[in-house]
Amino acid sequence: MLALSVGLTGCAKACKNDRPYVPYKVGEETGPASAQADAGASPKEAKAKAARVEPALVAPSRAGSWAVAKGLVLTTPEGRELALALVRDLDGDGELDALAVTRPAATATGGTVDLVMFRGGRRADTFVVTSGPPLKEAGSCVPTARLEAVGPRSAFAELGVSCARGGSSRLAVVVRLTATPTLAFDVTVNDPPSAAKLTLEVDGADRDGDGIDDVAVRVGLEGGAPPFEPAGKVTGGIVFFDRPAGASRDPDEPEASLRTLAQQALTRAGRVKEASSVAPAVHQARALYRAICDEGGGPRLVKRSGAGAIGCGTSAALEEAGVAEVRAAVVLGDALRAVLAAQVAQLPPAKRTPARTTEIQQLLGQVAPLLSARSARVHTPSVPLDRQKPRHPEWGPLTFDGAGRVLVRGGGRVVAIDPLAGEETTSEVTAWPTPVLSPDGHARWLEAYVPCDGAALRASFAPEGAEGDAREVALPVAPPLGARCTGARSEPPPVVPLAWGPRGLEAIVQGNLLLFREGEATATLLASPLDQGGPPGSARSAGGATLALPTAAGVLVRGPSGKSARVTATELEPYSELRACVANEDGTRLACVKSGKVALAVVDR
Repeated sequence: MLALSVGLTGCAKACKNDRPYVPYKVGEETGPASAQADAGASPKEAKAKAARVEPALVAPSRAGSWAVAKGLVLTTPEGRELALALVRDLDGDGELDALAVTRPAATATGGTVDLVMFRGGRRADTFVVTSGPPLKEAGSCVPTARLEAVGPRSAFAELGVSCARGGSSRLAVVVRLTATPTLAFDVTVNDPPSAAKLTLEVDGADRDGDGIDDVAVRVGLEGGAPPFEPAGKVTGGIVFFDRPAGASRDPDEPEASLRTLAQQALTRAGRVKEASSVAPAVHQARALYRAICDEGGGPRLVKRSGAGAIGCGTSAALEEAGVAEVRAAVVLGDALRAVLAAQVAQLPPAKRTPARTTEIQQLLGQVAPLLSARSARVHTPSVPLDRQKPRHPEWGPLTFDGAGRVLVRGGGRVVAIDPLAGEETTSEVTAWPTPVLSPDGHARWLEAYVPCDGAALRASFAPEGAEGDAREVALPVAPPLGARCTGARSEPPPVVPLAWGPRGLEAIVQGNLLLFREGEATATLLASPLDQGGPPGSARSAGGATLALPTAAGVLVRGPSGKSARVTATELEPYSELRACVANEDGTRLACVKSGKVALAVVDR
């Protein structure tokens, strides 16, 4: 209900003291929008925006009634309280009105955070403009709010719920400030557990000169939320022109913002002192695309009315960012990281252009040149190769013995193949286990997966041969772009276990080199492989000197000297069919599973 009072005094001082900006999220200290310049904006543009932004007045604690100005008192129904208010003449009748945020009182259970119009003067009435998400769990969820004028005739509001158990969400709206406020823009912002902090800054400037406030939103993403390592803030823009026929989106965004990030990464990639900062920056750019765009697979911004998630299309900027990550690894002389980066650089929704493909191959040639095998063959073993279980990490069916022969496991038996002669003989070697077990055999790596309700991949471990609870480990790895969930989990990410020794479990998960330590809740990113020897079936040799991985252009072999090459041969093609590759200790012989057969190659030292 709206109450009017004539002749009130003393509000000017009280209201002035109540003007500091209210953080939109409980427990966080966020400065006023007017003090935060848009990333990529010129100083002149930032100053102009700051002049347009007017933070809302802050209500007294637990106020059910609030005198916001001379002659204007806002009153809420029982069980609700006022939080914020913008006061101005909205209907042109010469009397002050208020756009205010109300919320459930501290003693209330359930309810929503509402944006309410309090109309003053002779047309005095009250109505709800829109409502935020409901408080689902009493005690663990609290309301949050933000309100500010962002243009001559527009305001921005966030109406949210912050829950201790995760699953926080908020409604973000831009309101046309008229006698009957309407929504020019509205999105639901999802904040899943472990998600990076996502902020919105809105500018209501008239960009197309038609006399109507437009909507320019900058989405900020701050890295560093566990289990991820600290990363800088990145921002991307979304612009809507307010036209008589409806909102029209500027097609240049967020691609233009992503292109700026990609160009910055490309510049740093060529400098040895800055190259190590490129990979985290590229991962942040991809996370920003995923947060904004439907094609990313997990958009955190979903339009509540209209077309749902925001479509961005394929991105040349993402391809450029991928090239930057490859280039940085090459500058650092890291062939493994360069190859792993190249495998994802042009995956959708990134574009795949011939020029960039050629550039990537030229870069890889600097740290892992192509090397033709001296001899190669494909052998059909007498034992059926064990089938791979995509969801469960396992040790492969191939390994090398000390004599340079390939041992092949299948059906509980082991045979040996001479890569040069192609001759097969029976082996007395006992078939090695398939499961990835800890050195003491008490724990098993069950799987790595992409949870549908989180922002980070997870891995699960369980006791082997005994009762006990499974252990979950958070990985500092974001879901792949484009991955979507139809149930509790999406498709399992590609996994290559390397070794499980006293220093922990080493593995490559979705192109990231990780170390799992016993008892820790998160895995750690490794700058380079450790020297732990691989067990039979590992991509790493028993002595730890070599590593073999299939790539799109040959088999990467990292030898004892630390140098790498991509081994090629007609018999190994197409390389996309290769899996479970292994190499001998000096890197001169390699073998891979290829469509149920064994592909063998011999190279010069």
